[in-house]
Amino acid sequence: LPVLSRAGKKMARSFRLLSLLAVAWGPRRAVGFVAAGAPRRQQRVRVVVECGPVVVALTREIGKNDGLREELATDERVSTVEVPCVAQTRDGAMEAALDAALTDSSWDWVVVTSPEAAKTLSDAVERTRAHSLRIATVGAATARATDLVSAFSPSKATAKTLAAELPAEPGERVLYPASKLAAVTLEERLTARGVHVHRVDAYTTVPASWADADYALAKSAAVVAFASPSAVDVWVERLGAQTGVRPACIGETTALACDAAGFDPVARFPEKPGLLGWAAVVRQLAGECLCESGR
Repeated sequence: LPVLSRAGKKMARSFRLLSLLAVAWGPRRAVGFVAAGAPRRQQRVRVVVECGPVVVALTREIGKNDGLREELATDERVSTVEVPCVAQTRDGAMEAALDAALTDSSWDWVVVTSPEAAKTLSDAVERTRAHSLRIATVGAATARATDLVSAFSPSKATAKTLAAELPAEPGERVLYPASKLAAVTLEERLTARGVHVHRVDAYTTVPASWADADYALAKSAAVVAFASPSAVDVWVERLGAQTGVRPACIGETTALACDAAGFDPVARFPEKPGLLGWAAVVRQLAGECLCESGR
């Protein structure tokens, strides 16, 4: 066995003390440091110190983050914080426009592409007592947001796929209640198929207000879950496209907004949009954060 100098013995005793403390603390983040064991060589060791899980910011409007939060709740590597970036609102003129459209009973389809649009449509149907609507929803989450029966959903939850797969014939009429900020993808692609589309801007998206506590929570996040380009815009306006913050997006459109804003690493999104795929992306990014930090 090597003979230790007085300094070496003192360092060895210190290392044994740190090791005992590490055992007492239990498994946490591992951090490397160099300790001198024998006088003529250095040995790299690892000591365990406390470190928390990866913080994930949930940015949907208040009341709509529960699904993703619950899906991530069983993952001990993840801690979620709610930082709503957007809020939805509609005024009397918007409600009147949708009510007027629903009094026309000649629609072949009513198409909705978001949970908020589905809720807005449900409210309008209740006001107008409109019946016999044939409704198409972009995906499962949108269908669940309404108590109306969805007659069709596409194979992939995107407006582009819905426009391509909607079983509408040329000359048929489609009512499209949408956000004032929604892209024109659906109406343009359906029009190209010879379908007549009447779009009603039935609600709009506005920035949510943040207090100092919200800014602090946002800055603590290593992963940010975005569900819309509008949320990306608000985040970037207030904090910038932070280097090192990983965007987890619900779909490709939102991911493209993150990439255009300059996030690094680039945004990740599931091949098939939806809550389960979105949660899987968040978990994957959280795992990458842990690997990079040596946890």
